Amino acid sequence: MQSPPGERPDPAVWGALGVVYVVWGSTYLGMAVVVETLPAFFAMGSRFAVSALIMAVLVAVLRGPRALRVTRGQLAAAALVGVMLLVFGNGLVALSERYVPSGIAALVIAITPVAVAVLRWATGDVPAGATVLGVLLGFVGVAALISVSSRRSGQLGYGYQVGDQNTSLLWTLVILAAALSWATGSFLASRFARAQRLPRDPLVMTFWQFLAGAVGLTLMGLATGEHVPPPDMWGTRAIVAWSYLVVAGVVAFGCYTWLLANARLSLVATYAYVNPVVAVILGWWIKDESLTLAIVVCAAVVLAGVALVVRGEQGTRVR
Repeated sequence: MQSPPGERPDPAVWGALGVVYVVWGSTYLGMAVVVETLPAFFAMGSRFAVSALIMAVLVAVLRGPRALRVTRGQLAAAALVGVMLLVFGNGLVALSERYVPSGIAALVIAITPVAVAVLRWATGDVPAGATVLGVLLGFVGVAALISVSSRRSGQLGYGYQVGDQNTSLLWTLVILAAALSWATGSFLASRFARAQRLPRDPLVMTFWQFLAGAVGLTLMGLATGEHVPPPDMWGTRAIVAWSYLVVAGVVAFGCYTWLLANARLSLVATYAYVNPVVAVILGWWIKDESLTLAIVVCAAVVLAGVALVVRGEQGTRVR
């Protein structure tokens, strides 16, 4: 179900978008709370392992156990997308949120639609003028945001392991790399879905992506020598936040993977400029994260650039 240019998406698309808009915006705060006491790769890997188990049970109940069977090609495609989205996308963001506020992380991730647009150009899509302007604005905004973030290191507090300016800059760049990985994974998922290389059932597809993400994140944790503290040191806040992330991941990621196969990629990408608004407000309200005029201005530039990209792509042909 690909919406032609100018055609309004159906209510199911808007409903799924609404879930992704709000729920995913809140997960940045959830990850920031979890990594206060838990290592990032372990926390995210265990999160997606439980999410995969939940999806497997749902598929078994609704479709029957045999529905989980996929071809080798479908498994490879789903695993690749899962690694790009969950290991390098989500995992690196969680790791970085020990050093960068959740609102800043969400704002840097807002560059994702710009990266998606660049990937589409590389495969033959002709950019509109608004898209070109949006790309330029997006990169300017993210560069300014990185500069502001690095200058404010050492003043953040609130449980972050902050250090000098180079440390803050490094981890903000890591988040930027995570955004590029997420954009690449989303681009590949959209292409794979149209080529029928992914499992057609969104529940089955989500299960295999969760499983690939859980395995990849666990291996990352082992490779980096993560030390998992005993459960009595995790803290109630981290446990509650981790539990919320499990539920939010099942609901929001399931909606997202469905959208990648059933709606315009440019429309799906609009989540990236709604999520930061939710994340910044929650981070400021619940976690006392700094919200300065400089951050607001940088955010406005980033969001304006992303909005222009989305607007410019709405008139392009889906390929």
